[in-house]
Amino acid sequence: MKKGFAHIIGFFILCSFLLTSCSGPLQNRPSVVTEDQWVSADIFSLKGTCSEKGYYYLENDYFLCFFDESTKKKTVLCAKAGCKHQDDSCYAYTIALPSFIFFSNGKLYTIEVSDEGCKLIQRDEDGSNREEKLRLMNDIAIENSSITIVDYKVCKNCLYYQGNVLMETMDGELSQKVSLRRVNLDTFQEEEIYSPDKNGCSIVSVQPNKMIFHEFDAPEQTENEYDPEVYNSEEFLTKNTMKIQIWEEKDHSIRTLLETNRWETLGAICAEEDFLYILNWDEGHQKNGVQSLNLNTMEMREVMEPKKAIDNFYKLGNYVMFYIDQRWTSYSIPDFKETNCTIFSDGYQIEQGTQNGYIVTKVLEKVSEGGFDRITKQGYYYISREDMEKGEPNYTEFYVRSYD
Repeated sequence: MKKGFAHIIGFFILCSFLLTSCSGPLQNRPSVVTEDQWVSADIFSLKGTCSEKGYYYLENDYFLCFFDESTKKKTVLCAKAGCKHQDDSCYAYTIALPSFIFFSNGKLYTIEVSDEGCKLIQRDEDGSNREEKLRLMNDIAIENSSITIVDYKVCKNCLYYQGNVLMETMDGELSQKVSLRRVNLDTFQEEEIYSPDKNGCSIVSVQPNKMIFHEFDAPEQTENEYDPEVYNSEEFLTKNTMKIQIWEEKDHSIRTLLETNRWETLGAICAEEDFLYILNWDEGHQKNGVQSLNLNTMEMREVMEPKKAIDNFYKLGNYVMFYIDQRWTSYSIPDFKETNCTIFSDGYQIEQGTQNGYIVTKVLEKVSEGGFDRITKQGYYYISREDMEKGEPNYTEFYVRSYD
């Protein structure tokens, strides 16, 4: 049966920053993930992914490329003789919209879309031996349905993801099924972990046999729901309830770690060892602080008192970056003490940590349209961790992207 056109939408916190000098070194992507290590977001990226040797990414949305950290050279992953890498005849060509990319156990994976569904594609690390391994959510997709991959995390040989299937009912109404799933990347067996009736979800952190996730129960929509005064009101946010839950494979159980609402809690940041770190609001809903929840004893304690409103956050290695007063400030895990990290003034921004350094970008050209700036040209660069820690801006440019 022909499936409806599948869409993949990236949902993640859009944060960019660059560190110069820190009280301790930033930890990069580990080469080996242990059974008890939580993965939060260090592999997750719409634009690229890391291996132990370098960085995989898409040029012009379609062509798989690799930047080698040791040689500092870029390669298009195409072995076709004489290929100019300009159309779908190129061996490095992928179907975008966009493709998610991740690397696991020596294999490169993309999630590609077509009118046949969401395809999980496996390649060797040099881009060869392309093979379709699985159609994601193929068991519940029906004719004219639309599949959306909203969120995912990769840990050892497991792909965890949240998928939504939007379908039309017999009376012409739209119905959506939300599903949290796990794929074993050795056997390519897919299982549904949890499917809430109507609520939304988002994945916080995963281990090979555990997953922590949010479940949201928003109040019924109103005509003025998107009015900032309504959306940020105590009445609306108190009705917007939230559960932070954990799934464990040992008994396939789901246990609620915290039941709260959006007025009191902004959400979970990440799990680290035996603790879950949660961003909360003060009584006046003006300032944010951090609490830790002991996953063994369920004891909650304050680790950072409410200071100022945190507009955004991102976890990188052993730090959490908070966007406060229009600047990024780093806080160390687990004590959440502010560290001596600053932001370069020349516009470089981190995209992703690699094994031995960082991928950074810089806006090269932009135009103003309707009061907003639109990027028209952006450069991609590599800087080693050693140069980063010394504060030496030795960048290697490997890609310049132009936007129409």
